Amino acid sequence: MRAASMKVESRQHLGMSKFVIGFVCISVILTLGLVGVLVWNSMHEYFFHESVHAARIRFAELSAKILHLDEVLTMSARMAAATGDLQWEKRYRKFELQLDAAIKGGLALAGKSLDI
Repeated sequence: MRAASMKVESRQHLGMSKFVIGFVCISVILTLGLVGVLVWNSMHEYFFHESVHAARIRFAELSAKILHLDEVLTMSARMAAATGDLQWEKRYRKFELQLDAAIKGGLALAGKSLDI
């Protein structure tokens, strides 16, 4: 009788052991899947914020350049009007092209930023 009860206990123990092993395996797989999703999401957010940060820096640089060139053009126009010297008009024309290029670059960057 004792041998029969040991067989029953052994089968119950074996069944319980398989259940525990299966439960642990499923738990590990789900945990690894969740960690994988979290790592992917963190990397995605990091690269997104890096690209936004780089665009903001470039936009700030272009804004400063546009402001500077605007001041150069204003001063050149005023000096040309005050002195009548053609050197100021030449200077104005030279920096006018740079200002146009900077404005176009800023508009292109703003268009990209809206796409993000």
